[in-house]
Amino acid sequence: MKQWLVFIFAFGTLLVLLSSTVDQGSGIFLLGITLIVIALGLFYRKGRE
Repeated sequence: MKQWLVFIFAFGTLLVLLSSTVDQGSGIFLLGITLIVIALGLFYRKGRE
């Protein structure tokens, strides 16, 4: 499970970085931020268990 969280976080970060190089990158940026927030939320919830 932890590998998936790291993968989601890394993929979200990659999308945020990629969005700065694309002309219409706002959708990619929002998707990346959403993935990062989801990964951090799951990290936090798993850490409290």
